[in-house]
Amino acid sequence: MDRLIQKLYEDRVLSSGISESIFHSLMKKYDAERVEKSEILSTLTAKMNAAAKDEQDIGRFMQMIRKYVAVEALDREMLFELIDYIEIGERFIKDNQKYRDVTIHYKFVGKIN
Repeated sequence: MDRLIQKLYEDRVLSSGISESIFHSLMKKYDAERVEKSEILSTLTAKMNAAAKDEQDIGRFMQMIRKYVAVEALDREMLFELIDYIEIGERFIKDNQKYRDVTIHYKFVGKIN
C-alpha cells in the first residue's frame, strides 16, 4: 500500500496527467484500504498470540497431568495442582433421583467436556 501511495504521489508531483480529483479519489481509497489491512493485521496478531498462549497452557497442563497417570485416589496436593475451581449446580430431581451438575475447571485448559 505504501508503494502504491508513493507511486501515486510521485505521478502527481511529476504531472504525468493524473487529475486532482482522481488523485484525491485514489488517495482516499488507498488510505482506507491501508487502515482496513492494519486492523485485520491487529486482529490476526491477537488471535495468533491467543493461540500460542493456549498451546503453551495445554503443554503445561499435559506436563502436570503426566505425573498422575496411574492415580487411584485424589489427594489434596493433586487437587490444588490440577484444578482451578469447581462449580456445583442446583440440586434437581429427575425420575425420583436427586442430581446436581458439577463442572470442573482445570488450570491452564478450563473445563473439559
